[in-house]
Amino acid sequence: MSLTEADVISRLKSSMREAIQASNDLAVKSRLGAPYQRLRDHLALIEGCCRQLAAFRDDATWLPFGIFAAECHKRAGSWLRGKTIGGDAGQVHIFKTDHEKNQLFVKLAEMLTHILEAVDIKTNAATHTVGAILPKPPAEERRTGRPAFDHSVKRKPTLIIPAKYRRAG
Repeated sequence: MSLTEADVISRLKSSMREAIQASNDLAVKSRLGAPYQRLRDHLALIEGCCRQLAAFRDDATWLPFGIFAAECHKRAGSWLRGKTIGGDAGQVHIFKTDHEKNQLFVKLAEMLTHILEAVDIKTNAATHTVGAILPKPPAEERRTGRPAFDHSVKRKPTLIIPAKYRRAG
């Protein structure tokens, strides 16, 4: 039996619900344990499901959901330990006292809820596109190096043919 798109979507939605529940649990009791492991496991499943859906549908717009899950997966440990996050300009201290909720996990639960709603809409929405949906290149002023393609330069079409197949003359 092979994996179907419907199976992946079902797994994605159930993992999102589980991650939301684990985030809410961690907001109240921020400590390592079963809710933290459950959150990490389901964030990893969300990332994998988004990759799989992008492959199934030839649609790169599923990838940002997975990238978000992977980034949260990387940061969740420091959210629990109450470390300082951010660069030199905008450091945020996330030390949590026992009588208040950990706001980072509250926000994570909110964001995952919004993403779950977006997944529900995106699952059956028309793309109005034929073929693969690829990510848009960054704006010209944000690119590093030369432009992706310079239309102003006229190039002669060339085809490289091995010497043994070339015509003499």
